[in-house]
Amino acid sequence: MNSKYLAFYELGSDGKLHEVKRSIFPVADEKGYVFELPRTGRTIVVRGEKDRKLHAKYTWDGRKFVKDATRVGN
Repeated sequence: MNSKYLAFYELGSDGKLHEVKRSIFPVADEKGYVFELPRTGRTIVVRGEKDRKLHAKYTWDGRKFVKDATRVGN
């Protein structure tokens, strides 16, 4: 699934989902990026919108998103 904008939610004590601050993810919703969301797993891939080149990969570690240390290729 690809998206140009991201929103994150957490389960509140009332049993309902509540939106959390967007700053949880290190890449802002800017023109020029597309976010590829996994069907399974915890890694979000960030690509250029026009050229589809790989910009970065971020994996959720249970507390925050961490940029993957592997070399990013095209």
